[in-house]
Amino acid sequence: GDADAAVVPAQTIVNRVLSGAKGQSSICVLMHDTAAKKTTVEALPEIISYLRAQGYHFEGLTTQSAIFHHGVNN
Repeated sequence: GDADAAVVPAQTIVNRVLSGAKGQSSICVLMHDTAAKKTTVEALPEIISYLRAQGYHFEGLTTQSAIFHHGVNN
């Protein structure tokens, strides 16, 4: 949801990620890495802290990673 508008509030990004993670054993969070997405970077510490507290761990994507599909709304 960080690409829904030019500037999405950091707390909105946090809420969307945490809501989407509920009840899932494995998640893939897609975030955009551009100079314009400052609120995405601001949201990361809270997202990472919360997900770690829920037992998630983080790893890079490889060719062996589970396949995830993200919807596109454009």
